[in-house]
Amino acid sequence: MSQAISLSVLDSLPPENRELTPILFRERHQTVILDDDPTGTQTVHGITVLTDASVALLTEQFQTPDRAFFILTNSRALPTGQASALITRICRNLRAAAGATGHTFTVILRGDSTLRGHFPAEPEAVEMALDAPFDKWLICPFFEEGGRFTVQGIHYVREGERLIPVADTPFAHDVSFGYRHSDLREWVEEKTGGAVRAREIGLLSIGNIRQLSVLELANQLAQPIRIWVTDAVSLRDVEIVSAACRRLETRGIRILYRTGASFVQAYLGLQKRPPLSVNELIDDRLTGQAAPGGLVVIGSYVPKTTAQFAKLAQTPELEKVELNVERLLADAPHDAEISDATRRVNASLRAGQTAVLFTSRRLITGNDPATNLQIGQRVSDALVAVVEGLTVRPRFFIAKGGITSSDVATKGLNVRKATILGQALPGVPVWQLGDESRFPGLAYIVFPGNVGSDTALAELIQTLSRGK
Repeated sequence: MSQAISLSVLDSLPPENRELTPILFRERHQTVILDDDPTGTQTVHGITVLTDASVALLTEQFQTPDRAFFILTNSRALPTGQASALITRICRNLRAAAGATGHTFTVILRGDSTLRGHFPAEPEAVEMALDAPFDKWLICPFFEEGGRFTVQGIHYVREGERLIPVADTPFAHDVSFGYRHSDLREWVEEKTGGAVRAREIGLLSIGNIRQLSVLELANQLAQPIRIWVTDAVSLRDVEIVSAACRRLETRGIRILYRTGASFVQAYLGLQKRPPLSVNELIDDRLTGQAAPGGLVVIGSYVPKTTAQFAKLAQTPELEKVELNVERLLADAPHDAEISDATRRVNASLRAGQTAVLFTSRRLITGNDPATNLQIGQRVSDALVAVVEGLTVRPRFFIAKGGITSSDVATKGLNVRKATILGQALPGVPVWQLGDESRFPGLAYIVFPGNVGSDTALAELIQTLSRGK
């Protein structure tokens, strides 16, 4: 069983200061990131995100000069069969759109950095839709801003001054996507039901990443091993691995990526940028003493969100509007519950007060993963119904949790296309909503459920509320 280790591992092996070959983007080629919830945009900026994967919109996207774009699948909110069908449909549409425009594309499956999601179902769906197996699969859940590191194949989550093996954290007990192993090789064996054995999986170790040249690392990856996992304790490590992968791709070797958000940043060669300013996060079209308040929607139930909500609840000046989950799940109609919440949120916004719309905090679960996803969807639908009832454009908008922020964006705000502006805080992405949305140009803050300190959410809301 894996043991917790100290943070000293994060600085005991400093990255070498060697230069990497500049990334050369191929003509008529785009990198497509299929994101299983909106939080995967948390390390990038200046990139388009689509919530509609129709052939028409994808064709339009391939005709832009962009080198990469996201497609929000929100597949983590679906049962496995539906998620696979969705990924298959998206990839077939990608293939059709790319063919119509003479483009090629690389696929990155951006998944949760704590290993929750549909694996291996989604990579298998990509291969089936594209009618060809990939030569390699690379698994890299590293996410620096969230404290997710991999050492000797074991994936860790930072908790205070220690790194805890991910299987020993609450994430591993997820009601829909639980698992028992922290070693990524054993995790793959577990998730494939033994179809792939841990001993058959390659490891790009931290030692080799730091000591070998990019060419030597690419040659290691070229060995006749199909599935690889990679160590990483710094973004520099992932940049080196990305460079090795790109070297292989120039040889015609096709790689399918299942990664956390940091790999996307490294693969695209994007530099970090500082968090966005308050002026960039507040809707400056709404000025004057009658400016409306902001809106925060909280649906996530991960422990980090619970801790953040506990701090937020101590803030007296906020209008806290609760949706009672037990009543939402009861057979009796709950229209009155939603109508009352909608009325209170609109009144608060109109009065210039920040409203916090949240679901009651007791987690209600079913007897199996499918039932749990159904419960989550019903609760999310209630949050969406309140957002659909908005009659006031919020001064700022924060959605807490991946599935919550996806449903609110696509169903509540009618978002089909947005631009990733950057981050409000490390790991907290901000979208600028497109013209087709209910609130064009609004900065939409996607606050992941498991990111930030216990006080981060409360502090961000206080900063934005004061920024009038």
